[in-house]
Amino acid sequence: RDHLTLADLLFDDKQFQEAATEYEGLTKAVMENDLLLWAEYRLALSFRNLGKAKEANQILATLQGKISQDGGLGSTILAVASAVARDNSSTADSEGQGLAERK
Repeated sequence: RDHLTLADLLFDDKQFQEAATEYEGLTKAVMENDLLLWAEYRLALSFRNLGKAKEANQILATLQGKISQDGGLGSTILAVASAVARDNSSTADSEGQGLAERK
């Protein structure tokens, strides 16, 4: 849990590269399911904030496949992950439109 706390502090301090490194390490460790889901979710957000939308979307898609609708933290993360994935898609779509309009 100490590494998760450190990763969250780095994320909150907008040190996304360092946070991503901590979250990646946590996803490889054996942890409680909810903590693993949280670490994967925050890793996706770290990648998103680093401009790595493809990596973020891959993690979010994997999360959606892992989480059951049990009413716990997992379902909350699923709802937020879905919203972030939709936001990533609409941002990518609007950026693509902007590029097409510039040509």
